Amino acid sequence: MRLKRALEKRSKDLVQMLTAFPPNFLHNDLQMFLYHCIIDVFEQLSKLVPEESEHLENFTLYTSNMETAARTPQAQSQASIQNSSQINELRQYLNYLGRFIQKWLQRGNINSKQYAHYKMLLKNIINKLMVDNYSLSAKSAVDIEKYKLAAHYYMLAKNLITKEGLIASHKERLVLINQELVILNKHLKAEAEKQAELDGIKYEEENDNAENKDENSQQWQQFEKDEEWKKKNVYD
Repeated sequence: MRLKRALEKRSKDLVQMLTAFPPNFLHNDLQMFLYHCIIDVFEQLSKLVPEESEHLENFTLYTSNMETAARTPQAQSQASIQNSSQINELRQYLNYLGRFIQKWLQRGNINSKQYAHYKMLLKNIINKLMVDNYSLSAKSAVDIEKYKLAAHYYMLAKNLITKEGLIASHKERLVLINQELVILNKHLKAEAEKQAELDGIKYEEENDNAENKDENSQQWQQFEKDEEWKKKNVYD
């Protein structure tokens, strides 16, 4: 019964993971691996509790779905990510998928070469998510006119693409980021010029106030030196 409960929970988590990933999000090889994990669980359940027919039905269903997916060519367009919450959710599922890859290596279900291939694909997807997250944060900063913060996030995205060797697969994204940085630099230059102008006006005002203060102080000191007023009648 403990094994049954564990397998049922695993099957639920794996199916939920499969449906959570947007279309064209996973590389075909990772999608095939995920299907193999799901089919393996339902096969174990169908043998463990053959009286529960739904396990064999699910085994047949996902085997058919996997065969259909295997015939589908790798999509060129990338999945659209809507917000940071979706990114965080997807990263959790990717980490979960990574643990399954590790377990399959330990069980001998995959070899070290396959493991390295899957891990590389996962890393590429996670890096893409980080670039998406930086870009979304930059757009949010632009919306509230925090241009310096937006430029910071775009630079983080650009540096990640360059550092991880993703230029070939992110050419269009890199062009868009550079275009946004040009626009943001114009905003930042205009803000700096405006601030410099305001600082200049403030400096002049402070100097004028200081000069007036010195002049008033000198007049008061001169007034105190002149004691003729003390000799006059109070009623004068």
